[in-house]
Amino acid sequence: MTSDLSLIDTALDQARVVDDFVRGVITLGDGRLGGVDERGGTWGERLTKRLPGGRSLARALGASYGPEQLRKAANAADELLDAVAGLTGATGATALAAHIDVIEAGVEDLPGLLRQPDVTASSPGLREAHATLSRTIGILTEAKARVLLADMRSARRDEPGGPAG
Repeated sequence: MTSDLSLIDTALDQARVVDDFVRGVITLGDGRLGGVDERGGTWGERLTKRLPGGRSLARALGASYGPEQLRKAANAADELLDAVAGLTGATGATALAAHIDVIEAGVEDLPGLLRQPDVTASSPGLREAHATLSRTIGILTEAKARVLLADMRSARRDEPGGPAG
């Protein structure tokens, strides 16, 4: 089972990498610098409010750096697909089910979607990609927890004096 955990961890890590790129582009497209919550009192908010046109500055950064970040996200999504394909080598039902669920969530469409020229910081396609990534991360996180629990239960049964079967 620990090899299943490793496969899930690899896919989960790669999904988080893609998600970081996508969230960064969305955040700038929304006019926020550094993921600043506009209702909070963070230093970033204070800076953004004091800068003339802070929101437009963030949007300009999104327009400038967005295409490069989306290219990196698409390349990372290719690696995510490789990691997801690796789940087919799992031995446990949980990891195999996670593979099916992630595929059904639409992860295979991510690289192509992120490479489309009309996908920008403010396009609905990017938000769709983010929703797919959120579902994928949720599926893989749940699978990781299930495999960890199964490993722990198995280890407890195998201990001398542990609960019997």
